[in-house]
Amino acid sequence: MRIISKDNDYYDSIQAYGQDQSLTYVREARNISFYDALTAMGVSFVRTERTESFSVPFMHYLGHEIPQGYISYRNYSDAYYTYNLIVRRLIVGFCGQWTPCLFVQERLPKDPLRRFVHCYYPGDEDRLPKLSRFFTDMDGFEKRREAWVKFLNIKLRQKDDLFHQLKSPILVADVSDWGRRGFDSNDTVITADASLSQISFYRCKDAFTTYQEVSQYLSGVLGVGTPKTVEIADIHRRDAKGFDGWSFKKRPE
Repeated sequence: MRIISKDNDYYDSIQAYGQDQSLTYVREARNISFYDALTAMGVSFVRTERTESFSVPFMHYLGHEIPQGYISYRNYSDAYYTYNLIVRRLIVGFCGQWTPCLFVQERLPKDPLRRFVHCYYPGDEDRLPKLSRFFTDMDGFEKRREAWVKFLNIKLRQKDDLFHQLKSPILVADVSDWGRRGFDSNDTVITADASLSQISFYRCKDAFTTYQEVSQYLSGVLGVGTPKTVEIADIHRRDAKGFDGWSFKKRPE
């Protein structure tokens, strides 16, 4: 598989070990709006109205029902935002499989201009206590930690439909809106062909496995990635070689 992209990802280096030139992955991140995402999932609504939550229909699409009481007008029940800590909930779609991810941005008081990004995947629950240093109320931290652990352990249905509709092997959905209402139809909710390095996906799959699975998914499941053959007329082939209409012909005397 040959990758064409303006940005590098952690599995790009595997191309050095050999490429299938007949398969090309043109990787360019695309923002999918609320309206387009729901349309791809087969969920209909009036485009001009002020919508509610994206997470509710999206999580239902993946076979997980958000418990009653999580959606409210006034607070973010499942996203955490302070000056020094931002925790967002992502659902990472990779080649037909969906995985929960906590995307954490830390800002240290001694260096407020820099952000440090950490990602937590299923199996990383023992790393969550490190975030307690950003809390003054340990009871409050324990409630947050319990909610985050539950999120990392939710069971999601593995579905290919959205990958086919959006023609991408990599989809990253932001479901941090479990605790608020109010989306416009053009708000971005999913990023297609997203960078896996930015969400530390190498914690889940190594570079070789990632490259191989993307290649197989593009060619075998999505059926895309093969460049279209462009037919070139003979006259253009002739001109490209520097010949003209009298080449290989005897000119009249």
